[in-house]
Amino acid sequence: MYKRILFTFFLASYSSSVYSSWFGDLFKDVTVETKMPEITQNDNNVIVTMNVSDDIDSDDIHVEIKDKTLYVSGMRKSKQEVHEKDYYHKEISRSSFNRVVSLPCLVDELGTTAEMTDGVLVITMPKIREEETAAKKIKVIKAKK
Repeated sequence: MYKRILFTFFLASYSSSVYSSWFGDLFKDVTVETKMPEITQNDNNVIVTMNVSDDIDSDDIHVEIKDKTLYVSGMRKSKQEVHEKDYYHKEISRSSFNRVVSLPCLVDELGTTAEMTDGVLVITMPKIREEETAAKKIKVIKAKK
């Protein structure tokens, strides 16, 4: 994983002309995308909007919330097959993404909804009011001997 991050940074650091002169056409189709999620909130909800590829099936996207952190992961699968008279080519590829978003407040996991349209994922999370999470006073009674 660490090597992959460094290599991705290496590719993003140099223009395509520099690394194509070193490696030829090996990386001509490599694109490095860093799309930051947009976090907005109103009185009742925290809304996170992020771009994901429109060729990812909604069943392949997983959303989890723990404390004040949102975890979004997904997998893209593609399959290409070419049948010609004297030629056969089959290519299968998979790629995945993970995003971790710090939320500005506690949210209700059970009331959270996620909707994807044209490659844009919108996650709406109801806020938990401070009164609901406030400490409650518990009376201590003397135990009988």
